[in-house]
Amino acid sequence: TFRYCPYSLVHNNRIVANVSVNPLEFAVEGEVCRTLQIGTVMTDPDYRGKGLSRVLIELILKEHREKYDLIYLYANASVREFYPRFGFKKAEEYVYSKTYTGKSVYRFKKLDCSLKKDRELLLRLLQNNTVSAKYTLINNAYLPMFHLTSYLAECIYYCEELDLAAAVEYGDSDMYVNEIFSTGAFSMEDVISSLLDQPERRVIFGFTPLDTA
Repeated sequence: TFRYCPYSLVHNNRIVANVSVNPLEFAVEGEVCRTLQIGTVMTDPDYRGKGLSRVLIELILKEHREKYDLIYLYANASVREFYPRFGFKKAEEYVYSKTYTGKSVYRFKKLDCSLKKDRELLLRLLQNNTVSAKYTLINNAYLPMFHLTSYLAECIYYCEELDLAAAVEYGDSDMYVNEIFSTGAFSMEDVISSLLDQPERRVIFGFTPLDTA
């Protein structure tokens, strides 16, 4: 099964337009949802205004529309009028947050993704991750591994007692918990509280918790 496929238009041995697709499976409240994410939509500036992206998107939808439960993409403000032409509909995006006070229950250490042993530990967690969010990527450890070992490489903390890792960014005012990976069940309250670097923090989640209260 392919994991990433670019659709490209070539002119004079030069790629002038591209749209890529990425098949992903999510556990959604106990059900498996087969999805296709569209991304890397790009056209060479010299070739814009010729409908090249439209040709590629129409081809992708023709080939994949019946194979997946959902086809989705993220669009910035400049192209919000473009994608509805193909049947895409705007979806509301929600962000969950909560203010926590410190009561350290577990000890965490920072992982070093330049070390092979730490990368292997992280990959093992991703491959054996338990569902701890309402929408959880499954059967694909390599996509989150890409993000965790690149721009989030300095933000990963591990608790040996729980066999759990969390990708956490500490901002000036807020703390961002991008994701949590664990091989077993855990208390979200205790984990978040143990990760606080201040007595009290507003914590913003990068996922939808199982308990959204």
